[in-house]
Amino acid sequence: MLLLPFLAACGEPDVKEPTTSATPSTRSTPAPPPPTIPAQAKEDSPEGAAAFVAAWVRQFNHAASSGNTTGLRAISAGSCRTCSKYIRTIEGTYSSGGFYAGGAWTLSDFDVTTQGSVRTVFVRAQSVPGGAFRQSSGSQVVASSSVDAELVFDIVRIRGANRVERIGRSK
Repeated sequence: MLLLPFLAACGEPDVKEPTTSATPSTRSTPAPPPPTIPAQAKEDSPEGAAAFVAAWVRQFNHAASSGNTTGLRAISAGSCRTCSKYIRTIEGTYSSGGFYAGGAWTLSDFDVTTQGSVRTVFVRAQSVPGGAFRQSSGSQVVASSSVDAELVFDIVRIRGANRVERIGRSK
């Protein structure tokens, strides 16, 4: 499921396929709804920005494992190019009969700075090893190793709500 090394050429976090050859079973029931956003993640504060990044990553993990990008799209600013690339990649994979399984992101070492109306959250992102990826129904399952990266999320307020405006690699 991890999509981290996809955007390296742009200096943004990459999208990378996970690491096992297991394939998920064919779904006969709809995917579960996206996770809810906790109250703290809605706050206009440094703590709210850090909680919001954690909530965004939960939405990302859900979207990658289910193909349901509704929650991820709702909390990403329309101007976030990296967010849009992740969403298009997930939607394209699932619409082509592909999947992501396992390899979820985990976060640690949060640090938040504020400059004007933007809260920048520096965080360490790691993928859980043992995932699988298939680009389309006719393609092979791809295995890859786990990823450990320092990422930067810019959080802005749009109509009174936190949104991810930019994701990049920490320099």
